[in-house]
Amino acid sequence: MRNQSEPSSFAAIKTPISQEALNQLFYEARTHSTWLPEPVPVELLRKAYELARLGPTSANGSPARFVFLTTPGTKALLKPVSSVGNLDKTMAAPVTVIIAWDTEFHEYLPSSFRTRICVPTLSEQTSH
Repeated sequence: MRNQSEPSSFAAIKTPISQEALNQLFYEARTHSTWLPEPVPVELLRKAYELARLGPTSANGSPARFVFLTTPGTKALLKPVSSVGNLDKTMAAPVTVIIAWDTEFHEYLPSSFRTRICVPTLSEQTSH
């Protein structure tokens, strides 16, 4: 039973993930090598990105950068750097996502996570 003084978001933290969800994520999920010949709706890609960007990071400063390739022309740019074993699958997929690590992500923290820790005060800025 939830304490009425706790925010509702804490109730979700205390609720365990169902066995069905655990099975789907960790026990039954498999790598797919074939896809339906249908485009993936942009809204579904946005939802996937919104979930991925919410991963636990310090100061919400995720270094992950995502590029969604949805056209044959953009995916063709990957041909020179794709392994032989993945080339046909990459070209056939309705979407290919490049996920990279931005090594300079910390440079964006002052604007993406405004706190006293990340943003120097006026006196700190002028004391040098």
